Amino acid sequence: MIVLSCVLLYCVLFPFLSNICNLMLQEKYGYTENQAASANFLPYLISAFLSAPLGFMIDKVGKRALVIMFSSLMMTVSMIICMI
Repeated sequence: MIVLSCVLLYCVLFPFLSNICNLMLQEKYGYTENQAASANFLPYLISAFLSAPLGFMIDKVGKRALVIMFSSLMMTVSMIICMI
């Protein structure tokens, strides 16, 4: 179930970030193409710096399944907010 949750999450996330997010930022919020690309780069930059510390913390605390479920819930909420 955890693997399925991760796969489904990334199957939704990557197309959104690569296609829909740039257009949404340009049309809805008036970003230029360069500004939208810079804003679209932020999730990758943040994950590059936070992956190791958060992974270490999750290994110490445990509850991996709960963290993955929470991340899926947060992704769903953020996608709904983007649709509004």
